[in-house]
Amino acid sequence: MKLKSMLIPLGLSVFCGVVNAAPPATTVTPSIAYLDGDVNSSWVVDTLSDELTIGSTGVFFPNTHKTILTFDTTAVPGGQEIRDALVRLHYAVPNGTDYSGLAEYIEDNIKIEVAAPFGFGGSYTITGLDYYSLPLVTLAPEAFQIGFLGQPILDLTGHINLNGYTQVAISLINNPENIAINFISSDTDGGHPYYYNGQPTLEVSYK
Repeated sequence: MKLKSMLIPLGLSVFCGVVNAAPPATTVTPSIAYLDGDVNSSWVVDTLSDELTIGSTGVFFPNTHKTILTFDTTAVPGGQEIRDALVRLHYAVPNGTDYSGLAEYIEDNIKIEVAAPFGFGGSYTITGLDYYSLPLVTLAPEAFQIGFLGQPILDLTGHINLNGYTQVAISLINNPENIAINFISSDTDGGHPYYYNGQPTLEVSYK
């Protein structure tokens, strides 16, 4: 009888512990508009456009573009186990466009660079020198994923700066077609003629 009375409370406590387990929390952070932009190999910086460009803008005088995004990641609690950190981008092309060609062109052909804690070139402000500044880490091509409706996702898991901003640069490794690929910028107010689904966001899931 004593054995039964000891086992029942124990079983209840284990069961309650499973039921009350908290699900992972998620912080969704939009990119910072005035710190977003692109810079090309001629050191020309564009932070005012409602589009962010990677690739090339011309055949005869190609300027290779690199897009730089900045996220305020101080809201992610320290001491938490980060499960996922995903940047979601949206192409600046009309709704209903077949994205498969763009996705195939980018896949295994994208360079994803994460800046040191104080940004590319030691500052979060984009300058011409940022095109050539060394990153803290360059991610493997597998960090690029295809999301719902073919939209691009960058996996930054393990590379989030919890003490400030997280800055990431995106460019093409090779561009044999000399094409430019444009993404929606934080600067858009929804009035972009090809507006799809908003600005770049960073979604961090943790427990």
